[in-house]
Amino acid sequence: MEQFHVLLRQARRSVGITQRDLARLAHVSRSSLLAYELQRRHPTRDTLCRVLDSLGIDLHRRNELLAAAGYAIEDSVAIVRSNPLDFEAACADVEARPWVSFLLNELIEIRAASQLGRALWPINKKMLEEPARRSMLSILTKPWYADGIADWDEAARFHIGLFKARLAPGSTDSPDAYVTAVLEEVERGRAALVTRFFECWESTPPNARESSTSWYETAWTHRGVRLRFWTLNNIINDRDALYTSDWLPADDVAYQAVMALKGDGHVGRKNDQRRRRTR
Repeated sequence: MEQFHVLLRQARRSVGITQRDLARLAHVSRSSLLAYELQRRHPTRDTLCRVLDSLGIDLHRRNELLAAAGYAIEDSVAIVRSNPLDFEAACADVEARPWVSFLLNELIEIRAASQLGRALWPINKKMLEEPARRSMLSILTKPWYADGIADWDEAARFHIGLFKARLAPGSTDSPDAYVTAVLEEVERGRAALVTRFFECWESTPPNARESSTSWYETAWTHRGVRLRFWTLNNIINDRDALYTSDWLPADDVAYQAVMALKGDGHVGRKNDQRRRRTR
């Protein structure tokens, strides 16, 4: 595990906030925050929790920081106990799955994807390393997602409601560094979609889903063909609030399309090369 001061600096930079702004949000002095990042001082648990609350990072990274600082980790709330795969094992498990599968956390960030998941969605390593870019909220306004999903408005309300339910009270009125970074990434999407997104953002209340599994149908257009999937979301690590989203073909058309993707071989690499050539 990385040392605490390194993890703290990485977490702050990952959401694009300065030491000055983070210190203001967390009600600590800038000199104290600088001392924490330079390993000259060590925060109390209460101070560290204020800093982490202001960053708004996901539970996995929050627990990494708490553990590195020598404090007890936190459990996610209102989540059914399940098979406790750790983060690295969960990533490896999803990446090895021979079907369309994604690993997400409680902030609805994509943390890993199977080969077929990367074939269906343009997911690359750089995207997965940036919290704001890997958020489903920012993905909503990207043309490739809007052109693929059948009911964009329903998807937007679903993800916005889930996102709001998992934020600290008041976060939508006074956004922390993480929420601000996500909304800024949302604004980099297609203009018409950004407008629709913020209309949904204003009208959608928090909507928590408290079960360990959920099923719903997803329609996705790939290469001009409309594909139907049964989407199964399943909690696999309650401590870090990690869950998988598996897209299972709902009919023969979707099944044949998935089999064709599997036959493409190193399709993820081909997609990355194609995107580089079109930039």
